[in-house]
Amino acid sequence: MATRELDDLRPGMLFLYRGPRRWFVLPTAGAGQILGLEPEHGVVHVRLFWPAPAAEDGRECLEPSVGHLPILWSRFQSSLRELVDHRPVPVDARESLLAWRARRAKDEVGAFDVPLWRALQLAWETVLGQDAVESSGEAGALSPENLLIVWAFPKRGPDGTFRVVEVSAVERRSGGDADQ
Repeated sequence: MATRELDDLRPGMLFLYRGPRRWFVLPTAGAGQILGLEPEHGVVHVRLFWPAPAAEDGRECLEPSVGHLPILWSRFQSSLRELVDHRPVPVDARESLLAWRARRAKDEVGAFDVPLWRALQLAWETVLGQDAVESSGEAGALSPENLLIVWAFPKRGPDGTFRVVEVSAVERRSGGDADQ
């Protein structure tokens, strides 16, 4: 059962979220982790995962897809399916949380105001459409399988609205780690 109050959430909580409906089939689902909360701005900071190959001991692993994505509480709440576990917030999240807070204070960036699955989709559309992301020359085109989005922020565009998605992406090394 999904929580209905921002005060019920804590950094480190793992969750399942609703994906888009596929015709008459139930909606798909994704997994994520809460990295931080901004109650005064109504923002939840999340890391989103997709299933990775099973570990040697047979447990399913979660591999990050997006390291940090801020989303409005109302959109997170409507996307949330259930809270499932708690794990420590990864140390690597601290830098992007601090960067978002500094840029938010200057009104440069905001939080996604779309369902969580759509925010993920927008982030990946931005990365895969960017010429700035360079491949190391290894076999295979740039794809979600060989890239990690470190962070994705809605950025204020020339018209003053948050219609631009700014991302930082790195290429994954074999084994799922990312080159910084």
